[in-house]
Amino acid sequence: MESVTPLRAQSLSAVTLKVG
Repeated sequence: MESVTPLRAQSLSAVTLKVG
């Protein structure tokens, strides 16, 4: 996993959940 900010991670998680 990339060491990005928590905000970015949350955004990705939300997108993945929506797409999934």
